[in-house]
Amino acid sequence: MQELTQAQIFDAFDAIDRPELSEPDLYAVPWSDLDFFSWAHPTEKKQFLVVPLKDRVVGLVCRVATAPHTGFCDFCFAVDRVFGTATVMVDSWERPRSSLGLNVCSNFDCSDSVRGFKWVYRMGETIPAGRRIERLQENVSRFARRVTGL
Repeated sequence: MQELTQAQIFDAFDAIDRPELSEPDLYAVPWSDLDFFSWAHPTEKKQFLVVPLKDRVVGLVCRVATAPHTGFCDFCFAVDRVFGTATVMVDSWERPRSSLGLNVCSNFDCSDSVRGFKWVYRMGETIPAGRRIERLQENVSRFARRVTGL
């Protein structure tokens, strides 16, 4: 992922979502090993997600709907038995008052999972890391496009 500044990150979010944002810590972010950037709100059950699309960067506010549980991540297709997955809800930009949900690694560290930087259960999957990275990027982009209508 291309390195982003604080201003670029805040500009990626819809204007209505900007008041909810907390400042991310950009110190020592491993940009070259990320497929998307995320950080947690310090006090609320929210996670912020910045996704690079082909034509622009978009920011999504994810409300964490459940406590971490054992489950399958919809982004990286893995099961993290240590930290688990969480169900998150994201408000649609295109259709007011509707939300989209998914199960995702509770730490949003799918980039580490597909690169083999953390141990996850892959349920016998044997595809190479390069294809897992492509699939993660496709899944994250598809979800961001569904939310934003782009």
